[in-house]
Amino acid sequence: MSDRCIAILQSVPRIHKQTSVFGTTSSWSLAKRKLDALSGVIDWVTHDLRRMMRSGLARLRTDVVVAELCLGHKQGGVIGIYDRHPYLDERREALLKWEQLVIGLVDPGSKVVPLRA
Repeated sequence: MSDRCIAILQSVPRIHKQTSVFGTTSSWSLAKRKLDALSGVIDWVTHDLRRMMRSGLARLRTDVVVAELCLGHKQGGVIGIYDRHPYLDERREALLKWEQLVIGLVDPGSKVVPLRA
């Protein structure tokens, strides 16, 4: 994870006996309902966030295998059988580029350097 991501996760208050930093399935549902109400956007599902990231990684010209691994997808077929490389450096690079893209979208005044097309 990037330093920025770690800092955000460390700032999240811990709830007693919570096993996940993101809570349970029911807390995701509650959080989504609150976000829908605050934003006025209701026609989406949480899986859309995964689709958005995967499309964004393609936009950033991330290798297909690396992008799929960033989503936690297991590789199938010949690639899954023979390619045992974990692509850790490549995934970190892809996720840092994704982070820069997202930060640039939500905070145009940030010090993120725009990526060349």
